Parts: sequence; C-alpha cells; structure tokens
Amino acid sequence: TAVLAALLYLFHTTAALLAALPPVARVEPAVLVRWYGHAAGVLVLAEAVGLAMSLAGRVTGGILVDLVGLAGVVVLAGVPVLLARRAAGRPDRRRAGES
Repeated sequence: TAVLAALLYLFHTTAALLAALPPVARVEPAVLVRWYGHAAGVLVLAEAVGLAMSLAGRVTGGILVDLVGLAGVVVLAGVPVLLARRAAGRPDRRRAGES
C-alpha cells in the first residue's frame, strides 16, 4: 500500500504542476528536477514517519510511543515552517532581472 500511496502522490503532484501551467508552456528540465526533488523529499519524510509509527505500534504503550508521536508532530509541524522561512529568504528571481 505504501507504493500505491507514493504513486498516487506523484500522480497528484504532477497533475497540480500541469494545472498551474498554460497548455502550451515549455518547461525547463531544471523546473521538473526541482519539482520531483521536492516530491521525493515529501515521500521520504512520509515513509520515515510511517515506518516509525508502525514500529511504535508494536510497542504496547510506554514512553517510546509517546516520544515517537511527539517527534512525528514536531516534524509534521516544523517542516512546512522551515520551508516557508527558506522560501521567504530567497529573492524573487523573476523580479531581480527587471530592475
């Protein structure tokens, strides 16, 4: 099921990219590499959290389950914040050449 979920995510993210582009747009290969690199990062993170939760599910209660759950929440909340800060720190490349 993890493979099917990954394929569904890749299909969905590709559809989102295509929906954002005009029908006759020419896309640079670097854009696709960055787009699918981001998708790969999301998949690796999701698989890591899924694996940690499946391993924690075998433990019947205790501090380990609590720590894994807390770590999952921190990762799920922290990654978007870090990505937003990283994106906010970059200058807009399209506007840089206009000045």
